[in-house]
Amino acid sequence: MQRSTLVRGSIFLATVVASWAVLSLGTGSAANEQLVPGAIADQTYAAEISTTVEDVDATERAQQEARDAVEPPYYVDTNIQDAVYASVTEVFEGIRDLELTDSSLLPEFTTPTLPAPTGAGE
Repeated sequence: MQRSTLVRGSIFLATVVASWAVLSLGTGSAANEQLVPGAIADQTYAAEISTTVEDVDATERAQQEARDAVEPPYYVDTNIQDAVYASVTEVFEGIRDLELTDSSLLPEFTTPTLPAPTGAGE
């Protein structure tokens, strides 16, 4: 049992030392170099992956120009609105005139007489 614990500890220690060594070697001379924004670099730096940088202001400007170039899908025709309003008004005025002038067209309503209530306690 002592030997397996010793082997596991040795493997763990070797893994930690190897990881530290690889990470230390991976930094190389670039870790010592100071980069200053706006200054000219001593060497060429290349990105590991390609990417696209979007100009947000130009994109928004182009989108707004495209929106402005498209005509609206509908427009308000006030002549049609006025004609519909006049037709509806005419219908309701005709109904009102009919009610006021010709009462013979209205059916006669009579109020039904209800039977007198009979008392349950009488």
